[in-house]
Amino acid sequence: MVAASKLISVMEASDRQRQNAAYCLDQVRKFSEDRYVAAQFAAKHQHQPLIVLYALATEIHRIPASVSEPTLGAIRQQWWRDALAEIRNNDNPRAHPVVESIAPLFEDTRSAAVISDTILSMIAATDELLSPGEFESLGVALECASQIYGGLSKAALQVLSVSVQQETADLLIELEALYVVSRTLAQPDKAVADAEVQVDTFQQRLGRFARSTPDIADQLRQKWREKASKIGPVEPEIMPAVVHLALTPGYLKRVAGKAGYNPLAKRLCLFKTVLTGRL
Repeated sequence: MVAASKLISVMEASDRQRQNAAYCLDQVRKFSEDRYVAAQFAAKHQHQPLIVLYALATEIHRIPASVSEPTLGAIRQQWWRDALAEIRNNDNPRAHPVVESIAPLFEDTRSAAVISDTILSMIAATDELLSPGEFESLGVALECASQIYGGLSKAALQVLSVSVQQETADLLIELEALYVVSRTLAQPDKAVADAEVQVDTFQQRLGRFARSTPDIADQLRQKWREKASKIGPVEPEIMPAVVHLALTPGYLKRVAGKAGYNPLAKRLCLFKTVLTGRL
């Protein structure tokens, strides 16, 4: 009887893990489709940890668009801070699919510090989007994007157990910000925009920049070329964390009023980037 009870418990735990994994995968596919596709290039044992990281980031990014007032956003921010602290202290995780899935990301002490610091910084940075208003300048928009999204590539590299020079890491943060702003201004199809609520928040804050997109596209393209040219060949093991950045030029074409990406074109771009090693 005891053996049967243990077997049932193990089966229930395994079923719970599968449900959690399915939830994380669905969240990333729905709210961060570019990174979902990019993660497919990771080694089999690294794919799920990468998806869990992106699912965690998605939960944070969605806070501003999912609350009606800043106070409610602050409550959600604190909920995630407490959840991370409990995981770091080896307490029982909260009953949430993402929280229950992130414990393996903190098994390595160094990785735990990098990932935890990244997520906490992202939580703090979402304050900027909790109140209504528009960005004062394109520079402010890029700075906000770098604070909220910029550290994600760094955390992803940690999940992949690879490291880059500090200069490269700084460039990746800047490229991540350019990617986010360009992708947001590209105004994705309504079906995508409805799903990606965190992009809607950025669209609201970009405001007047969205009304002068050809000029903005030129500015962003110049910045992209300047930063991307400083990134040398990217090693294959690093690609799953950064390959989505290669989609930026295509988004900027759409910002400038030209034909944008379709799903096939995006995948071909990512595949070419992986083969050539060039963003």
